[in-house]
Amino acid sequence: AMYIAAVLPKGKVEKFFRIVGYYWYGVSVYIIIIFLTAMLIRLIVLHTSLGQADILSDKRFLPIVGLVCVVTMAVICIGGHFQAKRLQTTNYEVTINKSCDLDELNLVLVADQHLGYNIGVEMMTQMVEKINTCQPDLVVVAGDIFDNCFENIEEPEIIAEILKGIQSKYGVYAVLGNHDCEEEIIAGFTFNYDEKKEADEDMYNFIEQAGFKLLCDQSVMIEDSAYLFVRPDEERPGKYVEGERLTPDELMATMDASKPVIVFEHEPKFLDQLSEAGVDLHLAGHTHDGQLFPLNLTSKLVWKNSCGLLEVGDMTSIVTSGVGLYGPYIRVGTTPEVCDIHISFNNRAG
Repeated sequence: AMYIAAVLPKGKVEKFFRIVGYYWYGVSVYIIIIFLTAMLIRLIVLHTSLGQADILSDKRFLPIVGLVCVVTMAVICIGGHFQAKRLQTTNYEVTINKSCDLDELNLVLVADQHLGYNIGVEMMTQMVEKINTCQPDLVVVAGDIFDNCFENIEEPEIIAEILKGIQSKYGVYAVLGNHDCEEEIIAGFTFNYDEKKEADEDMYNFIEQAGFKLLCDQSVMIEDSAYLFVRPDEERPGKYVEGERLTPDELMATMDASKPVIVFEHEPKFLDQLSEAGVDLHLAGHTHDGQLFPLNLTSKLVWKNSCGLLEVGDMTSIVTSGVGLYGPYIRVGTTPEVCDIHISFNNRAG
């Protein structure tokens, strides 16, 4: 289905095949896991005294085992579908040991909306309601707003209007992610690596209509007290970045390091270098926390901080599992989230 979708023009038929392929990808994960588990149990049974049990010779035994496997797979996938819709708010407390005119800052982090094939009006309405409930001073959107295709977003004008309803004292800032460009992806693989990947103009217009401030390799001052630095994606920096993005040392050279520095970007890479450069708080998304068990376990082997809060030297890293998802509309062992981060400043520092 994914390969059929890849050769079809964008539209309802292409979207149908794409979604079928996505779901089958998720179902296949659990077909394989359940099959291997059943085979392992079979080997154990055959090589122990259990292999002599009369029930094994009953003609009804294998159909019953097969039914149990199918039902187990169905329960996991259907439950995972509904789990993907249950957006939660995760609360964090962070202290930055620098003097600041602000006593505190309530920042909300969201990422990975992946608008298009699966995510639309319903999830964005839920996300905005949860953000506003947090009464944020500042909202950051850490990339992957889109799912590689603007045309398949249903009712983009309505969604932009919903997003415009985010209530934030100091505004909503956004950065592009690796999926925020028009690019063919089949089963997670991309093509035409030598070609510079750009967001569609419709994507840029949508971000503007939603009221997001899109920055790249730039910082803004919050109440002349703390820096918010927006770092572009390493591989998909967008049209505003020429050449290489700033290194951690270069980005810190653009700011007064005696003030609190908050950096956000799409992928949680180079955490050690950012910490050593003097960043106080680093925010990111991208990982989806693995999205599907057991990928949430293997994801921890890939990323220094796969999801949640991690202290890296004097820097705090927070990675969100994201609001939306890539591929199947299924989450197993992970939860979509809005991160409400309460930042306190040690005004006696120094």
